[in-house]
Amino acid sequence: MATNTMNEALTRNSYDFATVEEALQFFDSVVVHLGIDFAVIDSSRDIMFISPEALPPNTTRQEALGANLYKIFPHVKGQGFKEKIDRVFESGKPIINLYTRYVPSYGVEGYFNLKFLPVLVEDECAACIIFVENVTEFRATELHAHESEFRYQRLIETMNLISFRLDATGKFTFINNACLDVFEWSPAEMLGTSFVQYVHDEDVGNLWRTFWEVVNQNEKHGVVENRIITRTGKTKYMRWNVHPLYDTEGKVIGSQGVGEDITQKQQMVLELQDSYGKYRGFFNALPVPVCIIDEANWIVGANRRLCKKLLYSQKEMRSMTIFDILPPDNLQEVSVVIDQLKKKGGIARQDVILLRKDRSTIRFTINGTRYGPYFMLVFDR
Repeated sequence: MATNTMNEALTRNSYDFATVEEALQFFDSVVVHLGIDFAVIDSSRDIMFISPEALPPNTTRQEALGANLYKIFPHVKGQGFKEKIDRVFESGKPIINLYTRYVPSYGVEGYFNLKFLPVLVEDECAACIIFVENVTEFRATELHAHESEFRYQRLIETMNLISFRLDATGKFTFINNACLDVFEWSPAEMLGTSFVQYVHDEDVGNLWRTFWEVVNQNEKHGVVENRIITRTGKTKYMRWNVHPLYDTEGKVIGSQGVGEDITQKQQMVLELQDSYGKYRGFFNALPVPVCIIDEANWIVGANRRLCKKLLYSQKEMRSMTIFDILPPDNLQEVSVVIDQLKKKGGIARQDVILLRKDRSTIRFTINGTRYGPYFMLVFDR
């Protein structure tokens, strides 16, 4: 028998032969290709054929052939085998139980795939094939993966992050419960819909391009930000961490990742930009070097005099933290000063050393004060 024909026969749920003897010859010829336990029993429940793997300890194949199934395997009677085998002979239809808890003859309980398949001769069930496949290791791995996924999703939801998966067309195949607070739509309502319909019109082009690159070019895109429109028409700002979604063969079939609502953070940035825009002329006109930092220590504004002293442009300064312009051995000391400024709203004048763009240093005295939700640092030589 050709290998392909054999494989096709082995995957069927029922088997048609001219005689039972023909069936036994078939199984005898392919037994070496099967790595699972199986046996063939007749209508009297006597064993007509058995694979070496199925034999219980201290029992030979010769002893098992022709003997009653329940005599050779007494333990199976109490595990539902009798009822299933009776149903197969009565109905001529297969019974398949996957991932079933079962205790085999060697007495170690595990997960098994149990299959009871009829051998039909002239539409009558003349014999029953019993397959017992140990899938304990595979099932344990699968359950561990499910548990890990469950714990991961619980962690993500505890952090109020949105976890999602999109198919290759951009439709949601999974989204967790956090979407309700952000999008104001439930997971059930969002499943099967395209992410595009929730994105602000001005951001659709950039976000769609990002999705296309992830799915079609297998790019691990990383962080991307955009605006969304909620169910009630509110505009929110989102930050997403996006990666390809693979199938079991390693083929990209969509994208996945997590997202967070950064609306409050973005509003603070916009307010600061507006405030800095209004008072930029004032800051630049000050005769002393000045910079403004936010709660996270980012420099959100620096006047021309400070930039000139440190050899940076104003744009470069706005992409740095206050600690980026400090020598490494001065970080801890100034960190204490900055913490005092945030707690007390001001600090007394004291010496500080700043690091210039060319890595040289320059000495200043510094004092500071709260400026709305931000902090203004004044440097003087």
